[in-house]
Amino acid sequence: MQNTLKLVIPDWRAGDRPEYYRGAQLMSMLAPLSDDIKEVTLPLTNPQGQVNKLQNGIHGQEDLIAEVRNIWSTLEQEDPAKIVTIGGNCFVSQVPFDYLHQKYGDKLGIIWIDTHPDVSEPTFYDNEHAMVLGNLLGHGDPELAKEVHNKFNPDSVLMLGLQPLTEDEPAALEKIGLKYKIQDKGFLSTTEVQDWIKQHGF
Repeated sequence: MQNTLKLVIPDWRAGDRPEYYRGAQLMSMLAPLSDDIKEVTLPLTNPQGQVNKLQNGIHGQEDLIAEVRNIWSTLEQEDPAKIVTIGGNCFVSQVPFDYLHQKYGDKLGIIWIDTHPDVSEPTFYDNEHAMVLGNLLGHGDPELAKEVHNKFNPDSVLMLGLQPLTEDEPAALEKIGLKYKIQDKGFLSTTEVQDWIKQHGF
C-alpha cells in the first residue's frame, strides 16, 4: 500500500496574516485521517507577538527559507508516495510539489486551482504566497526559487479557475512562458483537463 502523508504547515509569514496560523489548525481538524495516512505537523512559531520582517522586499524571507528546508528534511525522513498538504496559504505547496517532482519526474504535472497565478515577483509584490508557482518554475522570488531542487517546465502546469489578472501578472506569465486562459466566464471543462493530462502522459 502506498503511504500517504498528511502534512500540516500552519504558515502565516508567507501571506503576512497571523490568522493563517489558526486557519491551518482548523482545516487540519476537518480533514479526516485513515489507517494508511500519517499526520505530521510542522512546528512553526505562533504569530502572537512576532514581527514579520521585510527582507529583500519580502516579508519573513529568512524564516521562509528555513521553513522550506525543514519541510524538505521532514519529507526525506518520511518518504511518502502521496502528500496531502494543509496550510496556511499557497506557499505551503512549494516543497511538496518539488519533492514529488523528484520522486516521479516528468510523470508529475501540476493542476493549479486558484483565482491567481501566483507568479508574482519582489519587484511588484511583497508576500511569498503569491510567488510559489513562479518559484517552482525558476522565477518568482530569486531566493526562494534557489530552494527548488527540481524545477518544473511551464508545459507541466495547467491553471484552473484563473480570474482577470493584475497589472503586473501578464508580463510575469509571458516571461515564464506559462500558457493560461482567463476563466471568469466559466472554468475549463472536465474534458479539457482530462485531455491535458493524457496529452502529457501525467
